[in-house]
Formats: sequence, C-alpha cells, structure tokens
Amino acid sequence: MKPIYLLYYVLQAKDDAYLEQALTGFPEQMRKEINRYSGADRHLRIATKIVTQRIVTDFAYTGSVLSDIQRDRYNRPFLPNTDIRFTSAHSHYMAVVAASTAYQGLGVDVEFRKAIDLPLLEDCLHPGEITFLREQEHATNAFYEIWTRKEAVLKASGLGISKELNQVDAHKEIVFIEEQAFFTQNLLLKTDYALSVAATDALTTVQIKEVTFP
Repeated sequence: MKPIYLLYYVLQAKDDAYLEQALTGFPEQMRKEINRYSGADRHLRIATKIVTQRIVTDFAYTGSVLSDIQRDRYNRPFLPNTDIRFTSAHSHYMAVVAASTAYQGLGVDVEFRKAIDLPLLEDCLHPGEITFLREQEHATNAFYEIWTRKEAVLKASGLGISKELNQVDAHKEIVFIEEQAFFTQNLLLKTDYALSVAATDALTTVQIKEVTFP
C-alpha cells in the first residue's frame, strides 16, 4: 500500500514578509477568506496553502493547485481527475498537510497541548472516552490523543461538524462511524503538539518532512 506523506511547518517571525507576498498570488476568493484573519492564525492559513501546493506538486500534479481545488459533497478538498487526497490542519504555531493516493478518505489534526479542565469538556466526549480518560495517569496527554484522532476521523469521513462529537468514540486506534472503520495513528512531531492521521484503510508508512520558507 502506498504511504501517506506529511509535511509540517512551524511559524517563524522571519517568514512574515514571505507569507504576505505569497498571499498576493492566491486566487481572489482565497485571499478574501484569509484576509478575515490576523496574526499567527492568518500566517498559518497562508502557510497551509503553500504547503498544500508543495505536497500536491510532489505527486506530479501540473495544474494550478490552489485554483483547481474543489469540494466534494462532504466538503473534503479534492483536485478533479486525480486520485490525490489531501487534508490539512493548524494549531498555535504549527501547520500540517497530509496527502496520499491510496485512500478514499484521509484526515489529519494537530493540537497544541495546554492545560485543560477535563470535566468541562466531557459534554464533547463519548462515554467510552470519559471512562478511559478517568483511568489514565496522564489524562491530559491521553485527551489530546483522543481529540486529534476524533477530528482526523471526522475529516476523513467528510462528516466534520455535522456529527456530534460525543457520538464518536476515539479512544482506540480503529474508530467506527456509522459502521465504517477508520484507521488512525498518533504521531509525535514536537513535544508540545499532538497530531493524528486517519484513513479509510489500514495505515502503512507515514513519511514526515519539515518545511521551511522560502
């Protein structure tokens, strides 16, 4: 089975001018959407688009990536007439993009690890997840593994926010949504971040590379 390729970028102040210049070459509607944001969130959104261009180009795609992106009926991005699947996420100062030609559904999520008040989040958790977390010595780390896994699966399924978070039990590596199995893997890129990938078939190799600009 073909691997998943994952590129990640960590925001740096020295890249601000490069990112703003890159934005000027984006499609108009994409620029308008990004211009609603400011600060690190804005620059990570720009970076995510650039990284998407890079990873798709690595699959020998010769079209205009950002102009050609469309959305399927599940709101997942795709490029017409290719079998390239790609997905992205960003949090705090990190952006990640995963891509593959081996899976019908592919999802990724990254979250910056910070202190949480677990009881306040239980409304968003499945009963199975709550029971599992209460048994963990390091509940915060376990929570972020579950949370990124859940978000990645929802992206891979295409259901996204249309699915109630507490209806999805993601405390195990194989997650079921409406009887369909999604296979997940937690990855450690930086100690301050939790990251998961999910796909519609068993995962093989995830090839990881850090991106720097320019």
